[in-house]
Amino acid sequence: MSKVPNEPPIESPEPQQPEWSRRQFLVGTAAIGVAGAVTLFGRQSLVNA
Repeated sequence: MSKVPNEPPIESPEPQQPEWSRRQFLVGTAAIGVAGAVTLFGRQSLVNA
């Protein structure tokens, strides 16, 4: 069982990154934006009441 010295390792040392689709990214970004807007404008309406 001899091994070639220049053979690359079988397992990659870097962990696999999650694969995000464009739709998942856009939906997540929009949800964060909506939550921020509701928080911002919801507080203003409570102060004016």
